[in-house]
Amino acid sequence: MPTRTTILPLIALLIVAITPASSFAYVDEGLSPSIYTQCIECHGATGTPPSQSNADTRTVTGPHLGYAATSHKCDTCHRVHNASGMAPHLLPDFTIVATCQICHDGTGGKGVYGVLAARGVPANQISRHRVEATNLIPGGSSSTGGTSTVNFDPADPGRPMICTDCHSAHGADVVQAFTGDRRRVVPAATSISYPITSSRLLKRKPGGFGAGVTRYGSAWCAACHQGRLAARAGLHDHQVGNDPQGFYYQNVIRMVNDTSSPATETGTIGGTNRGYLMTQGTKDRLFALGSGAICQQCHEDARDPGTLSADASTADPTTFVVNSVDGTSAADVPRFQTFPHEVQGKRLLIEPATTTALCDNCHRPIPPWRPW
Repeated sequence: MPTRTTILPLIALLIVAITPASSFAYVDEGLSPSIYTQCIECHGATGTPPSQSNADTRTVTGPHLGYAATSHKCDTCHRVHNASGMAPHLLPDFTIVATCQICHDGTGGKGVYGVLAARGVPANQISRHRVEATNLIPGGSSSTGGTSTVNFDPADPGRPMICTDCHSAHGADVVQAFTGDRRRVVPAATSISYPITSSRLLKRKPGGFGAGVTRYGSAWCAACHQGRLAARAGLHDHQVGNDPQGFYYQNVIRMVNDTSSPATETGTIGGTNRGYLMTQGTKDRLFALGSGAICQQCHEDARDPGTLSADASTADPTTFVVNSVDGTSAADVPRFQTFPHEVQGKRLLIEPATTTALCDNCHRPIPPWRPW
């Protein structure tokens, strides 16, 4: 006769078996392909995984885009008749952030918050954009470069930052698609692993500030962190490039390959470590254009970007390796792809600022040393 301890797991398995694909959870990549194909009910009108060229076509880009009369996408996030009592917009949970974290909570390896903790990284090593915690913006003051207090919602002064201050849940008015570090590894039967090219649902006016930008880069960050691009009398900062100068996430000066070389090219930071080392030739090109690095060349997922030669004439980037999703493999470089939500080091930096490692990616203190 079955005992209570054997009956409970059987009940749990039965619940999983009858739960529809439009329920609030990601499908485990380890399940059978027949389960995987049900993803199209929320994620698009086709079951074909997106290639790098068509990942932002609004057909297979998740429950936030590509709405159609034949899909169940709206029902993924909204409950017309039985939403939680105090939930806004007929959402299934009580807040927008809680609703986002139904799927993006890190437990399944596809989240943005909680991924590092789920992989055993101590909380005191993590820096993050703090949702539902503050309306203070470091570097938000254009006059002093210091912290500023902002109103993300004029109708609710003092409301802290939430997910939808940076992301457009329905994919409206977003930046141009770009190739980042984040990869997706679909079930083994398909043998497909690829970097994702998409807008990341990033609003053109993050926080509702500024005139709006079309491309992800320093200008996008500076919509909130306005003091990081401003020229302030009596102060000197690292010179940061801006979109009008031609450099943004999809178009930076980077090394041409992963072997020691002085040669540079323009291309995306994403899917490579070649954009985090700057030879003297790199800096000479930037000087000639009156530009500088972009924010993400220092602030991104933690990684070992490689080595700059002693005279800064050549650089030897570390080969980009991501064979798993969201830090499942400690051998990946970078291991986690959760920036700017949470990062292992302080201030969302790629390497610790407490040592010379970060500085040594661009500078060598030997004659003739040249600052920015």
